[in-house]
Amino acid sequence: SRDSMANIALRARSRSTAGAEAEPEAMGGDVFWCCTPRFETACFALCALNTAPLGGFVRSAMEASLKEISYFITDTAAYIVSKMWDDMLASELFKINTLFLCSEKYDRPCNQPAPTHIQFEFSFTLLAACALIKTWIETRASRNNRGTLIVPTMLGMLVGWSFGRAFLELRVDAELGVFSCA
Repeated sequence: SRDSMANIALRARSRSTAGAEAEPEAMGGDVFWCCTPRFETACFALCALNTAPLGGFVRSAMEASLKEISYFITDTAAYIVSKMWDDMLASELFKINTLFLCSEKYDRPCNQPAPTHIQFEFSFTLLAACALIKTWIETRASRNNRGTLIVPTMLGMLVGWSFGRAFLELRVDAELGVFSCA
């Protein structure tokens, strides 16, 4: 039954393209019933439960967009690492943010977020430190070392997380009517 479905799909494809043979130039070259010949063959093969042509089409599309996929993965990694750095610096090291998983169950005492002015002091200090690190990396690091090229992006996101937390604390203070900017 699988072979008969493949034959039906191929016959349907040949019928659908029979009338188009006289006018391929008018339709932009190798345009078939609904799209390109490779894609149409892959679609008919998929209907016949033969996924090999579709796999080839997907593989070629993936190879064509490999650079964009690589950029997406790199940017996602920068996002994740910058958030981890922010959590480590703000919560664990400087204790200006609440600790994650803090409770007696996890044997981690909870702390209150630092006042707004401390949050902003931390953010501006982090901004200056990240600017220095970025300048150092750009002057010292080799242009061929791809690992260092992502660090400025991570530093920018790290500063963004910090200022975001400071402005959130400012908003909470404004809603409560408490301003702790001394």
